[in-house]
Amino acid sequence: MTVTLRYIGHILIVVGYFITLNVDVFWGVTVSVVGHSSVMPWALENKTWDLVVLLSFFVSIQAAKLIELLT
Repeated sequence: MTVTLRYIGHILIVVGYFITLNVDVFWGVTVSVVGHSSVMPWALENKTWDLVVLLSFFVSIQAAKLIELLT
Protein backbone atom coordinates (compact mmCIF):
# COMPACT_ATOMS: atom_id res chain seq x y z
CA MET A 1 0.00 0.00 0.00
CA THR A 2 2.74 2.49 0.87
CA VAL A 3 4.55 1.73 -2.39
CA THR A 4 1.43 2.72 -4.33
CA LEU A 5 1.18 5.91 -2.26
CA ARG A 6 4.81 6.60 -3.04
CA TYR A 7 4.23 6.31 -6.80
CA ILE A 8 1.11 8.48 -6.65
CA GLY A 9 2.93 10.96 -4.43
CA HIS A 10 5.85 11.35 -6.82
CA ILE A 11 3.49 11.90 -9.73
CA LEU A 12 1.61 14.53 -7.70
CA ILE A 13 4.86 16.27 -6.80
CA VAL A 14 5.83 16.63 -10.46
CA VAL A 15 2.32 17.70 -11.46
CA GLY A 16 2.23 20.16 -8.57
CA TYR A 17 5.45 21.84 -9.65
CA PHE A 18 4.17 22.03 -13.23
CA ILE A 19 0.94 23.65 -12.02
CA THR A 20 2.91 26.05 -9.80
CA LEU A 21 5.10 27.21 -12.66
CA ASN A 22 2.54 27.29 -15.46
CA VAL A 23 -0.99 27.60 -14.08
CA ASP A 24 -1.61 28.77 -10.51
CA VAL A 25 0.62 28.96 -7.44
CA PHE A 26 -2.11 28.10 -4.91
CA TRP A 27 -3.26 24.91 -6.63
CA GLY A 28 0.28 23.88 -7.53
CA VAL A 29 1.48 24.18 -3.94
CA THR A 30 -1.62 22.35 -2.70
CA VAL A 31 -1.01 19.42 -5.07
CA SER A 32 2.67 19.34 -4.09
CA VAL A 33 1.83 19.23 -0.36
CA VAL A 34 -0.52 16.29 -0.98
CA GLY A 35 2.21 14.58 -3.01
CA HIS A 36 4.89 15.07 -0.38
CA SER A 37 2.50 13.91 2.33
CA SER A 38 1.71 10.78 0.30
CA VAL A 39 5.37 9.81 0.08
CA MET A 40 5.93 10.28 3.83
CA PRO A 41 4.40 6.94 5.03
CA TRP A 42 6.66 4.96 2.70
CA ALA A 43 9.71 6.93 3.85
CA LEU A 44 8.85 6.33 7.51
CA GLU A 45 8.17 2.63 6.94
CA ASN A 46 11.52 2.16 5.21
CA LYS A 47 13.37 4.35 7.72
CA THR A 48 14.83 6.63 5.06
CA TRP A 49 15.33 9.44 7.52
CA ASP A 50 17.08 11.71 5.06
CA LEU A 51 13.98 11.61 2.85
CA VAL A 52 11.70 12.17 5.85
CA VAL A 53 13.67 15.30 6.78
CA LEU A 54 13.68 16.53 3.18
CA LEU A 55 9.95 15.94 2.74
CA SER A 56 9.23 17.69 6.04
CA PHE A 57 11.34 20.64 4.94
CA PHE A 58 9.46 20.95 1.63
CA VAL A 59 6.06 20.61 3.29
CA SER A 60 6.91 23.32 5.84
CA ILE A 61 7.98 25.71 3.08
CA GLN A 62 4.87 24.96 1.05
CA ALA A 63 2.60 25.27 4.09
CA ALA A 64 4.06 28.71 4.76
CA LYS A 65 3.32 29.70 1.16
CA LEU A 66 -0.24 28.39 1.45
CA ILE A 67 -0.78 30.42 4.62
CA GLU A 68 0.62 33.48 2.87
CA LEU A 69 -1.72 32.98 -0.10
CA LEU A 70 -4.75 32.48 2.13
CA THR A 71 -4.18 35.61 4.22
